[in-house]
Amino acid sequence: MKKNLGLVSSFTLLTTGITPLMAMMPNNSNNIPESSNRRNQGINDQINEGEDKVLKDNLFHDDNNNFYLEEWAIYLSNKSIRDIKIIFNQRSQNSIINIQQLINYILIKLRETGGNDELLFVSKMNPQHQFYNIFFNSIINIFSNPLINSNKGIILLINTNGEINNVFSQDIV
Repeated sequence: MKKNLGLVSSFTLLTTGITPLMAMMPNNSNNIPESSNRRNQGINDQINEGEDKVLKDNLFHDDNNNFYLEEWAIYLSNKSIRDIKIIFNQRSQNSIINIQQLINYILIKLRETGGNDELLFVSKMNPQHQFYNIFFNSIINIFSNPLINSNKGIILLINTNGEINNVFSQDIV
């Protein structure tokens, strides 16, 4: 009973004391420092561009309510996709080097995320493993064709062997 009275009295003090004071304060929205606006813009850009992450053994469904269960789902943000396109389109005498750089870029982005699933996926990416070689060949096919237009990035669904089976936009998630 004492706790209830205490909560009621604190609520009453809050609503009678602070709220009227807040209502009397001038609107300072024009006095927001520009650095704060830039910081908020950066946060909004991150939200609007999707995210970089890996999910393991996750059930995924598309717009048509088709369900997919693949061992790996790699989420790549719009910024990462732009960077990957730059790497992929670099003129090099050896296109294999471009693909290796592309995979290394993806691995760096996933390491930065630092989750358990990301680190487990990165550990499978060894050029001496079959998983890496199959992933290497399937990523060539994905990035040599136009990607899904998306405001938030893409999702690559990868099977147990390392083959990319589906590509989706993060807009549908």
